[in-house]
Amino acid sequence: MVTYIVQVIKGVGNMPYDGIVANAAVWELSGLLAGGRIEKVYQTERDEITLLIHSMGERFRLLASANATYPRLHLTIGKKENPMNPPPFCMVLRKHLQGGRVVDITQSGYDRIITLTIVKTDEMGDLVKKHLVVEIMGRHSNIILVNDSKTIIDSIKHVDANISSVREVLPLRPYVLPPQMEKQSPEFIDFEKLFNEKPAQRLDKHLVNCIGGFSPFLAMAICNNAEVDPFKNISHLTDCDKLRLKETITETTNNIKERKYSPAIIHGDKVDFHVLSVAHGERTVLFNTVNLMLDEYYTKKDIDEKLNAIRANIQKSVNTAIDRNTKKLAIHEETIREAADYDKYRIYGELLFSNIYNLKEGKYAEVLNYYEDPPIHVKIELDEERSIKNNANRYFNRYKKLKSSYENALNLLEEVKNELFYLENVKTHLENATDFETLEDIRQELYEGGYVKFQTKSRTAKKLETKSKPIHVVSEEGYDIYIGRNNKQNEELSLRFASQNDLWLHVKDAPGSHVIVRTGAKNGVVTQKVIEEAAAYAAFYSSHRTSTNVIVDFTRVKHVRKTPKSKPGMVSYTNHKSIVVKPQEASSQS
Repeated sequence: MVTYIVQVIKGVGNMPYDGIVANAAVWELSGLLAGGRIEKVYQTERDEITLLIHSMGERFRLLASANATYPRLHLTIGKKENPMNPPPFCMVLRKHLQGGRVVDITQSGYDRIITLTIVKTDEMGDLVKKHLVVEIMGRHSNIILVNDSKTIIDSIKHVDANISSVREVLPLRPYVLPPQMEKQSPEFIDFEKLFNEKPAQRLDKHLVNCIGGFSPFLAMAICNNAEVDPFKNISHLTDCDKLRLKETITETTNNIKERKYSPAIIHGDKVDFHVLSVAHGERTVLFNTVNLMLDEYYTKKDIDEKLNAIRANIQKSVNTAIDRNTKKLAIHEETIREAADYDKYRIYGELLFSNIYNLKEGKYAEVLNYYEDPPIHVKIELDEERSIKNNANRYFNRYKKLKSSYENALNLLEEVKNELFYLENVKTHLENATDFETLEDIRQELYEGGYVKFQTKSRTAKKLETKSKPIHVVSEEGYDIYIGRNNKQNEELSLRFASQNDLWLHVKDAPGSHVIVRTGAKNGVVTQKVIEEAAAYAAFYSSHRTSTNVIVDFTRVKHVRKTPKSKPGMVSYTNHKSIVVKPQEASSQS
């Protein structure tokens, strides 16, 4: 049972920024920001703002996001580039909040609705109170500025009657809280009511629907710790199930009431986070504060999202080129099939000429084919309006045409196969890329190859003053190992950087990185251990990275040659050996 539930936890796809996490974040923010002065307001994204707040002698960056996928509120140490022209909502916030002081930060019960109350002196010299409401509700998330009379001044997302018939969020409309389900507070749980509340449903959903602030992730974690099947219907719980659940939930809620938070990022099949120890897994990274945890988690998510957007844009061009060449491949293969028997028409011409005086004009000519052993009679179709000589010439012309088509298609087929292999290499490097520099290098490589049109570089790309560098790993035995991140790096490593006696490795018959083991400091000697380690890296940084056993070829660099007239990174090699390894990611990268 326990093993089964752990597997369920790993598969949970719900965001763990629940009401409990929000409560912990608010508690921390109140202690740090209450009384602080708002110095600057920025809107760095369409649905995201940052407040620069001076408090207790320090400057804090408070990030509020209404992103549909990653809505949140937390402190951040990251700085994003601001747009040249501030959006209208940013200008409204600057007018009403800049220079004001944060007097309170509150949460609506255990719902993910957080309000910052700000006091600022207006033009008349009077203190005016405003409220910045951050609603964390998935795709319905919003950031709303409200005056003290509960009238909306503006919001980062406008919601009219066409979008929602339940609640409008527009300037000058009264602000009302989103509709909420009636739930028990996690601070005061009536277990008799909890276990008998209707309708009867599966346990994990029941906990989420009945206890404020609980998310599916936290509910699963509680079931796991109590060793109760989360899919079990609430009406089928045994007394032992209820007792274990009560003990686990009580311990959890006591930690909430006593602020015994243990913020951590939990690594499994997917990465999650939470502030309660009940949700921790086997691979857990602890943090000193809730906000540090949130910033670490969402900064990584933000970077991944931007990387994936750039990757998808480049991938689109690569896929287009692959599709185009795949169609070419099919055309050339069809041409080769159709023209494969071109020599038959030369033989027909020869036979007609050798029998020119013995044949009469007609629909067919039946002759002895002496090219076969033993000779056999063949029936050759004739054009009745042509002479035997002209028919022979017609077959010779067809032979020449088909031969030319065949040979041309063979050459073009080889070119297309090489180009497809190159593009599959690019695709593999794209999938393995983990930073903006590597993606920009790949985009530049494709531009130089004519696969992408020239486009103005993004602000992120403009800020990259240096090109990406190969991955560098020092083995346990002190060998320097270098791994190419793209085709240009592969070519640079193998053909210019490496020495003749260095070891070269590459996954067998598949796209992947070139791996170099420097041997100069070891007098050209390589050990079995370093071969296995470098081969594992070659397997990981290839199209076979998810396989269990991968064949990797290795040889000395002196046996590696650039393929004539080929794309970057395309080489041939000889005198190689092979090894079967399990892919392994490089632990230390530079």
